[in-house]
Amino acid sequence: MPANTPEEILDPKYFLNIDYKGTFNNGNFGHLPGYGKIKSSPEDVDAMFSGLSNQPRQHLALFFHGGLVGEGSGMKAAKRFTRFYKDAVHPYSIVWETGIVTSLASYVQHNMSKEIFKKLQNQVIASILERLHILPGLNAKTLVKSKSNAAKVTLNTPGVKDQILVASKNQYAATSLAQIEVEVKSTDAIAAADDIYNFKETMAMAQEEEMMTASAIGGFPIPGKVAFKAAIIAARCIFRFSRKRHHGVGTTIEEEILRQLSVSFVNLGKTAQGVWSEMKDQAEGMWKSNAKKNGDDQYAGRYLLDKLAAYSKQHALRIDLIGHSAGSIAICELLKAIEAEPDKYGHIHFRNIVFLAPACKCDLFHKTIMRFPNRYDQFRMFGMKQAVEETDNMIPPKLFHFVYAKSLLYFVSGLCEDGDPGFDEDIKGDTCILGLEQHTSGKAPYSKYAMLNEIHQFLYAGTTNTRRIVLTPTVGEDTILGYRGQAIHHGDFDNDGDFDNEPVSPMENSIRESLGYLFSS
Repeated sequence: MPANTPEEILDPKYFLNIDYKGTFNNGNFGHLPGYGKIKSSPEDVDAMFSGLSNQPRQHLALFFHGGLVGEGSGMKAAKRFTRFYKDAVHPYSIVWETGIVTSLASYVQHNMSKEIFKKLQNQVIASILERLHILPGLNAKTLVKSKSNAAKVTLNTPGVKDQILVASKNQYAATSLAQIEVEVKSTDAIAAADDIYNFKETMAMAQEEEMMTASAIGGFPIPGKVAFKAAIIAARCIFRFSRKRHHGVGTTIEEEILRQLSVSFVNLGKTAQGVWSEMKDQAEGMWKSNAKKNGDDQYAGRYLLDKLAAYSKQHALRIDLIGHSAGSIAICELLKAIEAEPDKYGHIHFRNIVFLAPACKCDLFHKTIMRFPNRYDQFRMFGMKQAVEETDNMIPPKLFHFVYAKSLLYFVSGLCEDGDPGFDEDIKGDTCILGLEQHTSGKAPYSKYAMLNEIHQFLYAGTTNTRRIVLTPTVGEDTILGYRGQAIHHGDFDNDGDFDNEPVSPMENSIRESLGYLFSS
């Protein structure tokens, strides 16, 4: 049967489609062959609970998909979740509008291919190498003037990246960011660059690429100021290297360029933050109050929550929550909505809360899941081992030649968030994300923060087979049922064990096996 035929449309009793405003208004799928016009309504939610009351198994599993998918992929994830678990629970997927992140990845890819990005990259790398006295015979001016990726090639010379990390820590571990900026601006590479980015050349490049105006580089006048901007970027990179708050040398340089580079007065870092913030607003907005609202104008999440509250008062209902990637944010916001009105929702209790490669910030997790332990019986998180996460490209190379050579969670940490409030250092490009082992392992430099230590204790207390965290892949490890997974890519966490499709992913040792065990035990 061809994909997306009407016969394959998921029964409304298995999903709730929420629009970008958090309401019932605008679920459509009109652009997907075979789907036609599909949306959820309040009546669909009513029918789901009515059907549930007629089932002998009073067990509801709510699944919130991840944040790098559009509606079409969200529906596919919902169909997969239904197929996986309908024999153990009543699976109910929350399909919400998060596909804008895919557009963001394409936007970043587009701008990383621009000449101005390459020029800044050459300048930043040359400045870092010169400031740290690495490759002392290197002609920094030649690197800066290069029309190719000569600086990047030099950066990839065996041993250079390790030298950068060691030199940064040795020379600047106790130096403030402001002082590092002063020192980097004084290097010969910076001075030599003034004659490279002259007004005529830069404006010609701007006209050709339609990406710059007369004051495009961070609000500074054009002549000589690309070099000035590069100094700020180089300083921030050295600062992160010295504090061990980096995502690898090359990736950190790219992150800091994208955070600082302005294109047509729009800062790419801020754009990333804006897009991600909009998605987080959707995760929160679906739970808003429906006072004075009716029909499709109601907030779909809150409508579901109200029906859940009423139903669970009359039935001994077991409820599991599963959130993949950004779906973890929606679950945290659900707990906030429940705790905000304890008289109305205080009786709701969850059996399992399961996060799959969660993209929520550590502080949001600390303020919700950890703050309200009486709201659930068990929490479990599946994430990737750091060494595996570091090799996971956010988007497969077959789709783009290059976007960002790290996982989605590193992308969120490096570009989409804006730091951790209360931390003592200005490192916005390494916001602490729950799903990154780097941030929750309890190791330096993160171990100096009380919040991260508390999260570490919460996740890692006990033995491998009793703690709340599972790091994949677990194949070959002595783990028991419920603590297994094979995922090696961010997108694998909600389809690990999908042996019905090609390539075959076996059920044994999969996250699918683990969730099935949690649901049935």
